[in-house]
Amino acid sequence: MVVREQLYKIADELTPNASIEDVIEKLLLLYKIEKGLNQADDGKVIPHNEVEQRVEEW
Repeated sequence: MVVREQLYKIADELTPNASIEDVIEKLLLLYKIEKGLNQADDGKVIPHNEVEQRVEEW
């Protein structure tokens, strides 16, 4: 989905009393999700068992 379409979708979902901060938070969330999905597609992920091992080392 292109950015313009995402903006329109966000605008349609906003409540009448939504603030600029609400819009920014929603945009940031969508950006982070998209970035993570792209990283996963590129193989830039940590396997689940390695994550568990790292957590145990804390």
